[in-house]
Amino acid sequence: MRASGFSRYGGPDVLELIELADPVPGAGEIRVRVAASTVNPADLLFRSGGLDGLIEGEAPFCGGLEFAGVVDEVGSGATWAVGDPVAGMTKFIPMGRGAHAELAVVHSESVVRLPGDSDMAAWATLPMNGLTVRLALDKLALPAGSTLLVTGAAGAVGQYAVSIGAADGLRVVAIASPADEEAVRRFGAEVFVARGDGVAAAVRDAVP
Repeated sequence: MRASGFSRYGGPDVLELIELADPVPGAGEIRVRVAASTVNPADLLFRSGGLDGLIEGEAPFCGGLEFAGVVDEVGSGATWAVGDPVAGMTKFIPMGRGAHAELAVVHSESVVRLPGDSDMAAWATLPMNGLTVRLALDKLALPAGSTLLVTGAAGAVGQYAVSIGAADGLRVVAIASPADEEAVRRFGAEVFVARGDGVAAAVRDAVP
């Protein structure tokens, strides 16, 4: 299979189109034919050598934590079927192989089913930021009706924080640029606070 990978650590110039052996799913795993995969800060850290001490596999490597695609092969014990559209996350630590490739093998519980007419490129952006917010809110364990303050509410993570927080029954107070107020309220914010001077006082007014 083809992959976007690297054999040495460095800047973007170390990336190249490489050939890797097709991965084979083991028990409880599935293989996905990748339609779209993103580039996250963790991918840049990996490529630049920041994760070197955690990588046990041999070069060449390929990053890619989140993806969307179609199930291509199913390992024993996995409950998916070939052709199922999915989005999910890889685990490129420790072996150094992610979803920046035509095929990716992941645990069968690392993916979710997508609607049949899915925009794969759009769905590929969901897992990392969405799960970051989901895990954070699970750790907070706020009861419904509590107030959640979200800074950077129009950003990639902030949008999910507003939307998921509102879906959890939280009263979301969102801080963002005035130009983003309409969008942030559409995400589910109950109270909007414009960033800039006076933001602290405005938040205190919103949350007595």
